[in-house]
Amino acid sequence: MSLHAAPLAEIPTRTAELVRIILPKGNTITQLRDCFGAVYSDDQFRSLYPTRGQPAYAPWRLALVTIFQFLEHLSDRQAAEHVRTRLDWKYALALELEDLGFHYSVLSEFRARLVAADQGEMLFNTFLQACRDHHLLKPGRQRTDSTHVLARMRVLNRLELIGETLRVALDDLATVIPETLCQVIPAAWWARYGRRVEEGSLPHSEPSRSELAQTIGEDGFFLMTSLLNDTALNPLLDRPALAMLRQVWLQQFQRELSGLGVTQIKLRAQEDTPPAESRRCTPHEAEARASIKRHTRWQGYKVHFTECCDEAGPRLITHVKTTPATQPDVQVNDTIQTELIARALRPETHLVDAGYLSGDGLVESQARGIDLVGPLRESSSWQSRTADAFDLSAFVIQWEQRQVTCPSGQVSTMWSERSLSWTRRPAVQVKFSASSCRNCSLQSRCTRAKSGVRTLGFPDRVTFEALQKARERAGQADFHLAYRDRAGIEATVSQGVRRFGVRVARYRGRAKVALQELSAATAMNMVRATQWLAGERPESTYRTQFARLQPAH
Repeated sequence: MSLHAAPLAEIPTRTAELVRIILPKGNTITQLRDCFGAVYSDDQFRSLYPTRGQPAYAPWRLALVTIFQFLEHLSDRQAAEHVRTRLDWKYALALELEDLGFHYSVLSEFRARLVAADQGEMLFNTFLQACRDHHLLKPGRQRTDSTHVLARMRVLNRLELIGETLRVALDDLATVIPETLCQVIPAAWWARYGRRVEEGSLPHSEPSRSELAQTIGEDGFFLMTSLLNDTALNPLLDRPALAMLRQVWLQQFQRELSGLGVTQIKLRAQEDTPPAESRRCTPHEAEARASIKRHTRWQGYKVHFTECCDEAGPRLITHVKTTPATQPDVQVNDTIQTELIARALRPETHLVDAGYLSGDGLVESQARGIDLVGPLRESSSWQSRTADAFDLSAFVIQWEQRQVTCPSGQVSTMWSERSLSWTRRPAVQVKFSASSCRNCSLQSRCTRAKSGVRTLGFPDRVTFEALQKARERAGQADFHLAYRDRAGIEATVSQGVRRFGVRVARYRGRAKVALQELSAATAMNMVRATQWLAGERPESTYRTQFARLQPAH
């Protein structure tokens, strides 16, 4: 396919006349065309196509259809059918009434081009710029929240995981070295790995399942050793399916040398497996990870939405970020603010929940001229959770003298500074003398250490004072007035889940899932922008008739 960019087509007269008859007031799609025009142009996608070859279907139309898919929650087949049959779609795409559209596979090819060229954000940013041109984008106050995204996969237990991983590796080898594979594998493997590994076909008793896991582990090592011992077959170990096999076997099995010099293969204990951020969940989705947040467990990804919340404009989404499910929210805050500033969308006030807030984040936001507002996480120390115990707030820090005074008046004897490896910011560690702590009458309220000596750890002065200021601010009576607007992002997440399907991945791979979330966010922005231009305003939270009877306090 090659791109031969052409001027944007005008809406055919017959199509426009019929739309005015059938949809005199219009709908979201026709209003979008009337207010924003075609939104995209072929020149934007020139880098995605070669200069020679069969002419491609107009990419500006494919871009709009990709967004319309999420606007109406359609599959590729359904979207291609709507191009042929829906009058409002023909109007937005400037097509004749008789136009038959394209084959549905063109849409997946178009997405693949966007992902390969890392141009997924172009769809999102182009419409944001159109909103800016219409003076709809007011980024003064913005808010951020995240939700989980379920990967396009079936949840597997450990026995299913190792069995399916080996089956996928064998299936991949069968396409490249069929004859060699038949000579290498034992006859029993045809029955064991000839079909997908399903829970219903596995043994039920624990001893039988352990025996099968042992057998699968030995089979996997046998296959990898056979490929490793043959120089001509060594490059096959780098294929994705074989790389996945190596990773899963490293995580799930261990080899031990017995007293007779025989290598034994054992399934690792559950607590001996790698942490969730590196543990593979399925051979079909290499980037999906298992995570837990409060009572929610899932395997997949996490998506972060940032939107404007200024009353003078529509609540447009300004930033979308798809991350691994195990990545904490606090690690994403810096990326969000940096990318917003790079696109001239720096928020004056950034409203977040406790998951995004940290001392480093407060300092960095202040340096960027951003007021980061949100509640801080409560301390996890036992002293902060015990009524009469002494947490860090009970100690007096003298920064200039590099010492700390405890509640009983004792002064610290050691003050050391070091840089934290994960933030590269300095931190302070303080220790009191053993004699003063062990002879103190308040020791039981201060420390439970076996040594009987209290030690303290806290960030550098700039970060510490930023945290103190944030805690004082959160304790003020009017804090809820400044922070209450953050709750509105929950409605955006709800709308994204109910109408645009942002919580269930349509595709496999984080890059494709990121394109899905960006397309869904663009669709939400299109709805909100057209509604705003049509005079519709966000409604306040609905209250039932019974709730309205509650007396005011």
